[in-house]
Amino acid sequence: MNPSSYVLGGVNSVNISAPSCDGLSRSEELGGAFARVTVVYSCEPSLCADVTCAPPDACHVAGACDPRTGLCTNPNAPDDTACDDGDPTTAESICISGACVAESPCGNGRVGPGEECDDGGHVNGDGCSATCQVEGTRRFLYTVREEDDMLRRFDLRTRKFEDVGPLGVRFDIGELAWEEATGTLWMIDGRANKGLYTVDIATGAATLVGIHGVDKMFGLGLDPRTGNLYGSARGSQPGFYQLDRATGAATLLGTPPRSYDGMAYDTTRDQLVGFVAGYAPLFAIDVANGAGSLLAYQEPTNAGGLAYDPIADQFWEIDQDGFLYTYDPTYDYMQTIFISQLGAHDGLTLVMPAP
Repeated sequence: MNPSSYVLGGVNSVNISAPSCDGLSRSEELGGAFARVTVVYSCEPSLCADVTCAPPDACHVAGACDPRTGLCTNPNAPDDTACDDGDPTTAESICISGACVAESPCGNGRVGPGEECDDGGHVNGDGCSATCQVEGTRRFLYTVREEDDMLRRFDLRTRKFEDVGPLGVRFDIGELAWEEATGTLWMIDGRANKGLYTVDIATGAATLVGIHGVDKMFGLGLDPRTGNLYGSARGSQPGFYQLDRATGAATLLGTPPRSYDGMAYDTTRDQLVGFVAGYAPLFAIDVANGAGSLLAYQEPTNAGGLAYDPIADQFWEIDQDGFLYTYDPTYDYMQTIFISQLGAHDGLTLVMPAP
């Protein structure tokens, strides 16, 4: 009990230091002007005097005793703490939300070895099968990490990135475009060799088709109706180009007032769409000359790549600031940050079905 201030008999306040609580009531008479005043101290005995709040198992840590009830708290150990679930057939077990669960078996809510997904259940038809394999059409976003020219892919079902392999060539603000009809991943390398390439989606290795020679060609788009490849450039040779699939040679089609840093074909609305880095708008592009019709204004993004997902009917963008965005064309192309802090990436395309 701490010193307290009391007003006694309507006169001045007096500070009284109370004795320590030992479970007994006691009284004290004050002398002097307060001779007729008796102060009574009372407290209850602590219920935690002989209580030890030891953890009950490996998935909990020591708790704290509540002196009012004598009961202990029972806090969980951090997730992923090693434990023993008592099952001799389980190789490894870990703590999840205070429970000891097998780390890898399907149905524990965590993707483990041999699993493509794990939704915590064992039901087919919900996107993740009873054996923890992805159901339906798998889709991947392919992109390039610029610090090491690494081809990477992002599984839209499991929401995980993985490295595919190095391009073997320099990639500097380039772009990717997938051609489903021929199973070809096309690439331009931006400011590097100023060339058109094909890329092996199994190994990441890039093969030169030919040099287009256009300075700062950052955008690449493919029209699946015709198989035509289009490039968009800024700098000393600004314009909208068609690229020869056999030689990489660039033919100028027009000089629109803007260049597109990323392009993707919207098969739902049958139009090529591009975005302008640092400027924010999305445009529908006339493939005859590169002229753009405004679709929407959004928050500005850095140079990056654009892809379209026909299953979800949405656009994806990745940029050099390490952001992965989505755009919803059914809701005024609403922009959403999906992932951040990825590090500088550029080039983006959707591959479906997955190899």
